[in-house]
Amino acid sequence: MERTLIKDLRSAIGQTVQLKGWLQTLRDQKKIQFLILRDPSGLAQVAHWKPNDEALAEAIAKMGAETALTITGKVIDNPVVKLNGLEIQLESLIVENLAESPLPFDPFAETLPTIDYRLDWRYMDLRRPVNNLFFQVETTVEMAMREYWIKNNFFEVHSPKLMGTPSESGAELFEVDYF
Repeated sequence: MERTLIKDLRSAIGQTVQLKGWLQTLRDQKKIQFLILRDPSGLAQVAHWKPNDEALAEAIAKMGAETALTITGKVIDNPVVKLNGLEIQLESLIVENLAESPLPFDPFAETLPTIDYRLDWRYMDLRRPVNNLFFQVETTVEMAMREYWIKNNFFEVHSPKLMGTPSESGAELFEVDYF
């Protein structure tokens, strides 16, 4: 089965799809578990009825946020669901990688640690939509510039960067016998 992106679920109502992403939130209730799955295109709610598969319910309960998952399930139109009015009824689940628990910080929390701490965990900080948006805008601008250059017969040059003196950190510095 081929992977479906969350943004394309509306066109797959009534079909069985395969989603790959990260567990953002787990709401474990008495008879049902709701998993909020995130992929690069958005969020989706996955529902699992505990009585249908007790062993799977126990495995889901042990998962922490940011666990990488592959989920197979049927897409249902459910206007009650806040995430695009869609829900995936879980048929199978594969844990690709369990996330460390606890995480260094919750990237989706209202209050965040200091910027210095967040920069130490930059890959997690970039999961916040507002931080990720900067890179999406940068990518769009660069793509528009490249399209313009190609259309007007320009070419892009990636030249090596040579410096006469070392930078402040001196990182990755090597000598070139050029002059």
